[in-house]
Amino acid sequence: MQIVDSSAMEWAAPGTKHRDGDIRFKRLFEGQEGTPENFSFMLVKIEHGYGTPRHRHNYDQVRYCLSGAIDYGNGRAVKAGQVGYFPEGTFYGPQEITAQEALVLQGGGESGQGFMSGRQLRAGYESLAATGGRFEDGVWIAPDGQGGRRKQDGYEAVWEHVNGRPLVYPAARYNEPVVMEIAAFAMRPVAPGVERRRLGVFGERGMEIATWRLAPGAALALPAENAVRLLWTMAGATRAGGAGTAIMLVPGEAARLDSPQGADLFAIVLPPVAAAEAPRVARAA
Repeated sequence: MQIVDSSAMEWAAPGTKHRDGDIRFKRLFEGQEGTPENFSFMLVKIEHGYGTPRHRHNYDQVRYCLSGAIDYGNGRAVKAGQVGYFPEGTFYGPQEITAQEALVLQGGGESGQGFMSGRQLRAGYESLAATGGRFEDGVWIAPDGQGGRRKQDGYEAVWEHVNGRPLVYPAARYNEPVVMEIAAFAMRPVAPGVERRRLGVFGERGMEIATWRLAPGAALALPAENAVRLLWTMAGATRAGGAGTAIMLVPGEAARLDSPQGADLFAIVLPPVAAAEAPRVARAA
């Protein structure tokens, strides 16, 4: 069991400008670079505005809004106390975020394309920026070789530069991001003093999003599973730490979380990505 106290971490700049705006990170846990299951689990803070064009990704995202609102286009937002699932291949945006703090997972989805690590993103950004184009409003603008200019989503351009091939997106399983109101889900008892809200299970992979509530003196027993499990202490405390503590269990690892005073936990379960690739579609607006 790996444990991180986010309150002891400093906010860090992203190291790239493929998107416009002020954004800071606390990177809690990361997966294994180069694997279909690679991921980044982090806190994200925006204080002075951040924007993106309408776009999509070849990886999954989960965003638990802690404060403010996460605009995802056309007047829609993930608000404080809500969780948004942004599936691979699904368009969202344009975004104009004024201020927010969120717990965010970004990681490889069912298509098996994996997730570009922060190291790869920074190196790719620097290498691409040196080729003579520029990033502007979240878009990469470069000469097209015919006297004109080619425009491309900033992240997509870096991904193609890093991987040396066109990005072909997975077909969208969901037409829109899925927004969940945590408080609207009922708690279900699963053990003495332990209750769970199951917010959703998604895709062939079966990624699960849930919350746990532990009464004072209760313990959450997590048997070994073939999955990465990520937990975030929303309120109260376990013996692992108080509010703001992040916990990771790797595949095959079991744990017991005792809570003398009671606790609320947010949890994401990431099973292995299936070997078979999902259908892909050509790039299109």
